[in-house]
Amino acid sequence: MTITELNRKQTAYKNKLKKIEQFVNAFQAVDGTKDYIELTSKLNSINDILKELDNLQNEYCALPDKVELNNSLDNLSDMEEDAEKFKVSILVFLSKYEEQKTENAKLSPKSHIKLPDLPLPPFSGKFQEFENFKTQFMSVIGNNDSLNESQKLMYLKSALKNEAALIQSDQDDFDSLLKALENSSFHNTKLHRDKTDVSIPSTAEAFTDTAPKVNSEQCFALRSTDNKNSMPMNTAVAYVNRMPVRIILDSASEINFISSDCE
Repeated sequence: MTITELNRKQTAYKNKLKKIEQFVNAFQAVDGTKDYIELTSKLNSINDILKELDNLQNEYCALPDKVELNNSLDNLSDMEEDAEKFKVSILVFLSKYEEQKTENAKLSPKSHIKLPDLPLPPFSGKFQEFENFKTQFMSVIGNNDSLNESQKLMYLKSALKNEAALIQSDQDDFDSLLKALENSSFHNTKLHRDKTDVSIPSTAEAFTDTAPKVNSEQCFALRSTDNKNSMPMNTAVAYVNRMPVRIILDSASEINFISSDCE
């Protein structure tokens, strides 16, 4: 390739660098995604030009010794300096976008963190199952020192099913949600016990004197009532003078039948 042809190539690269210079001088951030793509494209172009300038220098040096190269090589050196300067400017622009991406990643919701799969026991809200669930969950997750509080919270939420998934806590943290589950389970357990085991203080002795008595035959007759004429009744165990008795609660008439013979 002749000196003239090489000079033409040099001029072509010089024009490309001028366009990049205009872009750098006029650059203003408008659209984050678009700007990032344009800056990356210009950076790739500069890297390509630097490679071509290096190849062009080798081609100049391959010409016969009698060819005058001083001006051409000087121009080539200036072009390389300009290209490096534009490259630095573009890298500075890009660094701001990289910093923003890093900051956004820190602020992104922690629920997006991919947690490793661990054998979690499910809890659907049945209070009879809570203690067993808590024991298993704490052994796998709660007492796992490799997990932080946010990760434990996410694991706990993922283990809750059906009604349990609707339980909320005052604060969105692991200990608070676990406490809310414990309180809910205790409340349901207490309601269950209240329906099946009622303690009446000794002062209720007067009540037993006035309440209708039901003997064994009447209890049998009551149990034999035709289903069509019967109505739902609740029973409870009560303690009167430390003696257990069975209470039949008739919600319709609001009468309490007490008998120590009914079982």
